Amino acid sequence: MKYLAILFFSIFLLSCYSESEEELFPVPPPISDSTLVSFVKDIAPIINTSCSGQGNCHATGGIAGIVLETYNEIKASVDNPTIDNSLMHRIITLRNGPKLMPQGGPPLPENQRNLIKAWIDRGAKNN
Repeated sequence: MKYLAILFFSIFLLSCYSESEEELFPVPPPISDSTLVSFVKDIAPIINTSCSGQGNCHATGGIAGIVLETYNEIKASVDNPTIDNSLMHRIITLRNGPKLMPQGGPPLPENQRNLIKAWIDRGAKNN
């Protein structure tokens, strides 16, 4: 009985170990003003992989009804606030409520959201 109590107490003490959120999920540094964000190199791969690739919601014929496969379609979602309350703004701010995107998965990592925000802040150019 004594050994069982020691075992439970040891397990209890070991289970109290925790790391801070900052240690577990380090915040990536912000994108500096001098960093060039390229639509072709940075933004299109994120959107294609997470939003408009084959079988994703924003592909042609996808369930979302908003296609994000070309620069013009993606730029329209940035510029037009009537498109689902600015789809790109909702993605980068996580202001999605029950429509968390990508749907059915975790939100885009912060470094990808920061790239999209920096691209938008720099004029959402087709570069």
